[in-house]
Amino acid sequence: MKNKTIKRIGIGIVLLAILLTGGFQILKMQKGDDTANIVSGLIKQRLGMDVEMETKSEYEGVAVKQDVKAVFDESIKGFEEIGKSLGDAGMSNNIVTMRGVATFDANGDGLQDLFVPHSGRPVARPVNEKGVLDTEKRADAKPCVLFLNQGNDAAGNPIYKSVQELIAEKGNKKLVKEELLIENKYEPRQSITDDPYGEGRIAFGAATADFNGDGLIDLLLLNGHFGTPFSAKGTGVRIYPGANHLGRVDKD
Repeated sequence: MKNKTIKRIGIGIVLLAILLTGGFQILKMQKGDDTANIVSGLIKQRLGMDVEMETKSEYEGVAVKQDVKAVFDESIKGFEEIGKSLGDAGMSNNIVTMRGVATFDANGDGLQDLFVPHSGRPVARPVNEKGVLDTEKRADAKPCVLFLNQGNDAAGNPIYKSVQELIAEKGNKKLVKEELLIENKYEPRQSITDDPYGEGRIAFGAATADFNGDGLIDLLLLNGHFGTPFSAKGTGVRIYPGANHLGRVDKD
């Protein structure tokens, strides 16, 4: 009985070996005989080594030599974090949603400008210098900000100034209300000296395109309201043990 079992196992192993060998031969005929060479070359390339591989075109059967070399070009530099260089107006103080930034040429000078949306009704609470939460008030309702590109400094870094800064520094005071519409306030400021933290809309993001086909880039501000991001009408969320009941409208 044991001998029969051993014999059956041996026959099974032989058949499996034949099948595997046949499958490998078919694979080689379909993919070419240089499979091992390609795998070896890719591994060497991953390790940063110079590789010379000879591959066969699956369709033409023509041998092609490829010189694959790792390229390290010092002129290629990664992006740098510039958020802090924009000052407090460029930093979000709302903890509920991410708002991103829109980049476009807002004033037609060929330079990329930045639009930063902020929440006109943030639910975050400010903290003092010791990190203790102030439960009596909310964080400042920052105005949305358009940073205009002023060119580059000596080190090649872009210089940005907000519309609010430029109005205060060299504005002609003729169209201040119109220039401050980008702040997204319910009641647009009439002057740069008015309170910048008045209640505004809840900006969730921004998009840029020529929406009306006049050849100029327009800015679409994406506003929302309190409530869970995917909630339906009649639903909301209770922030416990916070002081806010967040639903479709904001009520203290």
